[in-house]
Amino acid sequence: MTQRVFALLLLAQIALVASHYNSTLMELEAKLFVKMALLSEDINKSKKSLDITIVSQGSDHNYAHEFKNLIEKNYKEKIMDKSVVVSIEEFSNLTYKADLLILLHSKEKLLRKVSKTANAKKILTFSYEPSYIAYGVLGSLYIGVSTKPLLNKDIIREYGFTFNPYLLKL
Repeated sequence: MTQRVFALLLLAQIALVASHYNSTLMELEAKLFVKMALLSEDINKSKKSLDITIVSQGSDHNYAHEFKNLIEKNYKEKIMDKSVVVSIEEFSNLTYKADLLILLHSKEKLLRKVSKTANAKKILTFSYEPSYIAYGVLGSLYIGVSTKPLLNKDIIREYGFTFNPYLLKL
């Protein structure tokens, strides 16, 4: 009996984690996060690549690889004279050497710490989860009747991030 209860709880937890990421949303974000980043004036224009790090932990590692594959599939060729280079790092070993950090699921305290450090270093942070903007993440996407970029105005002002006016009009 105990084994059945344990198995049921384990399956329920796996089902909750498995449904945490929506493949359609991930595909949209894989396309749009790169374009949003390139509309930032804070990206080094003379650099030949846009370096993206997907930040994950534990069970989200498979989703990070899926996200990476989607970005690489969409950006095999250069975009705005830049090649797109994607890597994956864990929250616990983050090096902050990218132009853009895409943050997957984590605890609030860790998200705030990563966002604060990245913002201070002028590294863009975008999140799969729009509610993470409340934790200092710079941007995300709103998916509803239409798709709109979400930008954290407080972080933009506090850290002096600059975006092309076209993105801000959206």
